[in-house]
Amino acid sequence: MKIIPYIVAVLLLSGSGVLLLKYQNPLRQPTEKEKERQKAESIIRENFKETIASAKSEGKSVALLPAVREFPIVINSLEELISNSSLLLVKVIDKETMVSEPHAEINTWYKLQVVETLQQREPVNDDSLIKGAPSDFLPLQDSECLMVRPGGSITVDGIRVVRSTTEYQFELDLKNVYLIAANLERGGKFIRPSAQSAGVFLVEGTNLKPLDVRNRLSVIEMKRLYDNDLTRFRSSIQLRKPREK
Repeated sequence: MKIIPYIVAVLLLSGSGVLLLKYQNPLRQPTEKEKERQKAESIIRENFKETIASAKSEGKSVALLPAVREFPIVINSLEELISNSSLLLVKVIDKETMVSEPHAEINTWYKLQVVETLQQREPVNDDSLIKGAPSDFLPLQDSECLMVRPGGSITVDGIRVVRSTTEYQFELDLKNVYLIAANLERGGKFIRPSAQSAGVFLVEGTNLKPLDVRNRLSVIEMKRLYDNDLTRFRSSIQLRKPREK
């Protein structure tokens, strides 16, 4: 009668083995996202090994890299910005740092939902694939678009490697809504800010909070002409449309 306990033991061990393989399968292939992360870490580790080693030796958890310089886009007035840009209200629904070769460039990709189009200029209809975007950002829904900006951070060997930004660059926060003056590419699926930080405003209710820290002319005039009020700015843009036809 000892055969019954033996069979039970075999079944339990078999079940445990199946569960073990399910959660610790050494043959499981990495996902595309995991491959992207592994490649990014390898590039950073190779290009900034001395910086990472120095941070470790000093007991730091963060290693700062200098910002990649970007020439400022000169905007002479808010009127010039409006005349040459699409004006979008976008919500940040995802963001991810990506690293590209050969210069170990650290950029942050944003997946944005267009909440409202205040004004749209003719987009460049290029149907080519958007290179370098996180794989899980694609495909895009009808109301979604992508944007990439310099800077970001990635953790390698326990050290958070951070690429700083300049005063002309900016970062967006998840779930926040922003007004962005932009040029549209790839049929509107990829946007480039028309004036860097001087053309981006955080939307808080109906208040527009500029991301530009230098108070360039577009920022000064948004305050002077519209008191940083989205409702007033939207109404002004709507009144322009009949005149522009």
